[in-house]
Amino acid sequence: MKFKIGKRSRIVLIVLALLLVIILAYWISIAFKPEAYQADFRILNTPPTSVYKAMGDKILYYQDGVIYCLSDTGATRWSYDVGENAGFYASDTHVLIWRGSSVFLLDANGNSTYSDNLGQDIVFGRVSKQYFGVVMGNERKSRLVISDLKGTQIDEESDAFANALILDFGFFGGSGEYMWTLKLDTDSTAANTVINTFEVGKMNTGEVSLGNYITYAVLYDNNNLDVINTRRMWIYDFRLSKQVKDPVLVYGWELLDSQMHSGEDGYKLFVQAGQRSDSANINELRMISGGKDMRYTLPTAVSAAFVSGKNLYAISSNTIYKASINDTTFVSYPLNTPNGISGYVCKLNNGKVLLTDGIDVYVLRLP
Repeated sequence: MKFKIGKRSRIVLIVLALLLVIILAYWISIAFKPEAYQADFRILNTPPTSVYKAMGDKILYYQDGVIYCLSDTGATRWSYDVGENAGFYASDTHVLIWRGSSVFLLDANGNSTYSDNLGQDIVFGRVSKQYFGVVMGNERKSRLVISDLKGTQIDEESDAFANALILDFGFFGGSGEYMWTLKLDTDSTAANTVINTFEVGKMNTGEVSLGNYITYAVLYDNNNLDVINTRRMWIYDFRLSKQVKDPVLVYGWELLDSQMHSGEDGYKLFVQAGQRSDSANINELRMISGGKDMRYTLPTAVSAAFVSGKNLYAISSNTIYKASINDTTFVSYPLNTPNGISGYVCKLNNGKVLLTDGIDVYVLRLP
């Protein structure tokens, strides 16, 4: 038996189908609609040529011999007159300053907790939850002095750096009780970089020769150390025992930013080599997190990219792009500034970043 559908029935079916399509399209638009976002800019009355660093959710900048601390709304919290040609390093709770042979340690409120003249010019320093350290000396004999936050000397390493230049060092562990150092052996016929780990005030826990490739980053990531050079990334524990059989190949890529999370794998963001310093020319990104290795193609060339929380952001002159770490699709949001954004300065730990147009410095709340 054959059934015929009348003309009126066909019209009804077509109308119902159209209604279903409209309802489905509306549901999809609601389900996948990006969060409402209005770019929230605060202009800082500070010169873009200053040296800026983040201290947790606060902003530090150094201008004309004075270090200023600002809130994320631009209000001045405190200032410290240290003089010209100083260097400084900030954790979330302390600021370490050095100038010539003098060292100064400030708490988050700008109060001086320690200062001294160490009798030898300081090259650079670092501060953690428990300790601070400064490097002195030259390429023939570097000297590393470690003290607690009250200024009591805990450790000094000089014999380990005889005929070596300390390139960098940092504290790691739950309370910063361990330390890593990178040194360049200046006596070798070929360049050789060596990484050491120490338990502060106790003992050397490991040493590995990294060869002649330039090692430029060491990150504490989920209880391990990620050691990155221009060719590979090795993963070590605190004793410098390899935690992977084979390294991650990063040749042709350069670390751009990172975001670490307690108790889980952090995020390492890479850009193609040469694009980091080439403004408005970043078009592809690579994210490494644990065993994941992800690639992102940007909708247009951008001048900066970074990780905040568990999101990836990229900045062009008048647009900010956002993608979740596990999604390669970017959502765009307009940035309406008078002169267009030309550079990324730094990020705070509360979902805000500092950007500049070359004339002003802005604080932006991220979408």
